[in-house]
Amino acid sequence: MAPGTYQFIETAAPTGYLINETPVKFTIADNANGEPVKVQTQLTDYQGSVVLKKVNDSGQTLEGAAFDLLSEDGTVISNLVTDADGKISASGLAPGNYYFTETAAPVGYKLDSTPIPFTILTTAVDKPELIELEFTNKKLPPQILPPKPVEPEKPNHPRKTDKTSDTNAKTTRSKTRGTNNATKTNTKSRSNAKTSNQTRNQITANRR
Repeated sequence: MAPGTYQFIETAAPTGYLINETPVKFTIADNANGEPVKVQTQLTDYQGSVVLKKVNDSGQTLEGAAFDLLSEDGTVISNLVTDADGKISASGLAPGNYYFTETAAPVGYKLDSTPIPFTILTTAVDKPELIELEFTNKKLPPQILPPKPVEPEKPNHPRKTDKTSDTNAKTTRSKTRGTNNATKTNTKSRSNAKTSNQTRNQITANRR
């Protein structure tokens, strides 16, 4: 090679890696005098990566949402759960099409199984950019509980003590009536005896 500046450009990457389109430059010096020159260069091939953030309607991050990461043909690559920052991440992804599917929503939120697609490109200039996704969950409507059934009122049964009191009251009234009748009888008897005595006294006086 004649003296000058040259560059390598990658045209095919190893399986599972992105083609790094960053030119790798090198120079052949003028003083090489036709002697072979050994040039060492380095080019790094990368794989894709993605982050998904789970939020609610207010933009607050949600922990505990479960997702499957699937390839384009529906093969499950991994099962992921959002952390305290509401995030899941995956790396080491070969170029291709992928999607997330929610399998479990956070407590109090509605499950949304709508696929969330993304693509890892086949080429990148140097390190590829991180793919960032955001997915929103809606709250479940408040649960309305049915009213508690009202227990029927128990019928009022008269107490035994009340019956006893009524019986005692009747007995007392009966005794009182009996006493009054006896008093009236005694009064009549005394009145009749008095009348008889007066009659006898009158007869005796007439005889005299």
